[in-house]
Amino acid sequence: MGASGSKDYSHIHHSLHRKEYHQVSADGIDANVDPIGQFRERCEEKVADLKAVLEECTNRVNSKSATDETCHQEMCDYVQALDHCAIPQAWKQLK
Repeated sequence: MGASGSKDYSHIHHSLHRKEYHQVSADGIDANVDPIGQFRERCEEKVADLKAVLEECTNRVNSKSATDETCHQEMCDYVQALDHCAIPQAWKQLK
């Protein structure tokens, strides 16, 4: 907190005025952002069915006051499918 007891937000002001330049490759991948995450975003449509299953499970678990269900398997299936799609694309970019 500042001297007057208020929070000091000067770091936010500085970051808002700092210019950042992002280098984007020909395939639209931003070099300043994790490429796996970007490829996963591109693959989300291909695994929408697994995401729907995960969301259904999450909603079911959240609707109960007590349950042993965790949706762990649904999450693993979804992430595995995303990676199955994204990682080959990321490897191609590294070459």
